[in-house]
Amino acid sequence: MIVITRHIGRSKDFKEVYVYNQDDVEMGLFTEEFVYWKELTPENKSKWAMGDDGIIGEVLSVRSYKVRRGTNRRNIHVRLSYGSNFIKKNTTIVFEDNFKNNSFEAIKPAKWDKRLAKNKKIKFIAYVVAQMMLNGGVDYAKIGKLYRPDHLIPEATGRRFVKNQTIKGLIMAEVDVILADKGLTQTYIAESAKKMIDMAIDTKDLKGGAKLLEIAGKWLAMEAPKVTETNKITENVTKEIGDVVKNFKLTKQQTIEGAKQIVRETEQDS
Repeated sequence: MIVITRHIGRSKDFKEVYVYNQDDVEMGLFTEEFVYWKELTPENKSKWAMGDDGIIGEVLSVRSYKVRRGTNRRNIHVRLSYGSNFIKKNTTIVFEDNFKNNSFEAIKPAKWDKRLAKNKKIKFIAYVVAQMMLNGGVDYAKIGKLYRPDHLIPEATGRRFVKNQTIKGLIMAEVDVILADKGLTQTYIAESAKKMIDMAIDTKDLKGGAKLLEIAGKWLAMEAPKVTETNKITENVTKEIGDVVKNFKLTKQQTIEGAKQIVRETEQDS
């Protein structure tokens, strides 16, 4: 026996639902009559039905829909306690897929974050988080209240929300738009970084060049080359700097700190 927690119908309350496997049947733990889910019809429906992976769930509804006007053909839709689908030749109801994605109603289950990514409210919250990030820090409690005002610990909810990989993608997309509006595009940042490193090379400033290279390396999520301290930059080190700049590609997450650093350094040089 497996216990899942889900909404039933339009109720906002969660309910514990029991589903059973073939071992439960063989051991006598489940003794109710059941049928294969594609045998269900609106006129002849059982209380329990088995999915394509042998998992037995309660039958919530069996409904018939007309395919189109002017025809008597109908499609039959089945809702079990752990999944749903239309009865067709190639359709299935598989408990494991739904359980993995915590989605027990959708015909094609997807993870919650993938579904939420299309929601206008979630996109707005991603924009708010992006603004907070560019202004010094994220107020996770406020984000938690925006996302799920019914949760008892909004700060924890906010942290989980922001750290989700799919949500991060939405946030960083908003960051890109905000920075681009201010003229801080990836091209601008890369060109500014190259200009500053070239200036360090021209002035034979090894420490300054190494420091700038270290910053660029962090943007690239790579380790800066080790250099021996001397009064001039060797040909090999100069080549390494040029190669790093040539292959310069900023990731979305690195854009924020990189942009701020470039602006500060440029202002100091001017």
